[in-house]
Amino acid sequence: LAKNLPPVDVESMAGLLGNVIAGRVASWLDWMGGNLTVDAACAASLASIAVAADWLRNGRVDAVLAGGVDADMSPETYVGFSRTYALSATGSSPFSSTADGFVMGEGAAVLALMRLSDATARDLPVWGVLHGIGQASDGRSKGITAPKAEGQELAMSRAYAEAGFGPDQVGAI
Repeated sequence: LAKNLPPVDVESMAGLLGNVIAGRVASWLDWMGGNLTVDAACAASLASIAVAADWLRNGRVDAVLAGGVDADMSPETYVGFSRTYALSATGSSPFSSTADGFVMGEGAAVLALMRLSDATARDLPVWGVLHGIGQASDGRSKGITAPKAEGQELAMSRAYAEAGFGPDQVGAI
């Protein structure tokens, strides 16, 4: 059976250690810029975009890939979320007052980001413009899967403040 398994090498480490992933992606793309892995639980992909936007703003980079991957459907994770009553018995109901937890899943998404002025100067297609980012934690709450309205509102108000306009001018969230 062991002869059918792939060899353990530098590429397998990305599956074992999350902090290796960004370095392996940079290696595969032959990119020489900085790379890092951001872990902010369910908000990790958004936190990576916030870091990327800061790097773009301060001129540290001219282009960046930012995103997230969640591919942990292990039995240990399932049992852990089951024992903390985080999993839904009825299905996915995001932002609903009837939500009773979440449904585990896997996914990946990556955005290629650059300053708007650079993209237009290079005549690159622009599919969206990020005007503001808002981050907040909920502080003390009922549990790891029970967001507090105050924390969510704080994140949104910070995003609007950074963008310089209100929700009436938002094209997409």
